[in-house]
Order: sequence, then C-alpha cells, then structure tokens
Amino acid sequence: LFPCLASPARGGTGKDQPLLRGPLAPRAGRLTPGPAGNAAVGKTALVQMYASEGQTFVKNYKLTAGVDLVVASRPVPDSQYVLETYFYDVGGQEVFQDLAPDFVQDANLVMIVYDVTSQESFSKCEKWFQLCRKKRGYGGKLLGCLVGNKSDLTSKKVVDHATAKAFALEGAKVMFCG
Repeated sequence: LFPCLASPARGGTGKDQPLLRGPLAPRAGRLTPGPAGNAAVGKTALVQMYASEGQTFVKNYKLTAGVDLVVASRPVPDSQYVLETYFYDVGGQEVFQDLAPDFVQDANLVMIVYDVTSQESFSKCEKWFQLCRKKRGYGGKLLGCLVGNKSDLTSKKVVDHATAKAFALEGAKVMFCG
C-alpha cells in the first residue's frame, strides 16, 4: 500500500506471519507517520487500508472530525522485528488544520496527502509542509513524503505524476509515493 514506506511481510504460504508482541517480541520498533492534507483527499482511507492490510475499503467515508488514532503491527521481512505503526489521522477541514502540526511534531515521518483529481489539494501541499516544518523545529528539517491518492480515478486525474514528483523531490525535498 505504501511501497515507499513499508510493505507487510508475507510467508511462503501467502499467509501473514504471526506477530510477537510485548515481552515475547524479540525486537520491536515504532513508526509514527503523521498524515496531513486537505479535507477529502483520502487520508483516512489510506490509513484504514494500511491497518487492514488492504482488506477494508469503505466507499463512503465521513469526514474525520478531530483526530483518530489507528494502530497496526507488521513483522519486518526477513527479521525478528515487529514494526508498530501509530497513525494520528487528523481531519483536514480548516477548523482542524491547526491540530495537524501538533500531531506531526513527534512523528518520525510526515505524509502530506493530496488527491490526484484535485489541483487545489495539490496546490496546498506546500502550505502543509510549511506548517509541519514550523511546528517540528529542528531547523525546518523534515522526514516526509508526498502521497498522491485516488490514482485509480485515471479519467479524472488532473495532477500530473511528473509534476508532483518534481515538487516532492526538488521543492519540498521529501520522498514521493505516486
């Protein structure tokens, strides 16, 4: 689902490998990506798809009001590590835009999500990166990625892949998941 971030480990039978947690886990790590972006770009759908390993896609999401915490665990391929992922899914409506930087302040990765069928959502990505950089401090350094969502809607696509990739790599200086 997020090839530039991680992928679930699969065993030789195609079934998920068992997860070891708590004191039984030989090694564990925590990833806290902070998804941010305009309302209705699909942040909640991305988070839910990751958490359900691609099994859950609700076609009619309700806008996130405030913040939802979604936790998912995945074994790291070819290791004894378990990666616990804590997503703080913050609503993108204007009233919640001041909350997003607060939740990405301690995130190890910031995911700015835009809708490939909405030029407006792409145009606002720079603003989202600036808000997150300002809140994080560290001289504005930010480990992040730009995620183009709704790419299955090819007939409605208005944001060019090459333009978005260039913005991510050259303008925002982050990874690109398109």
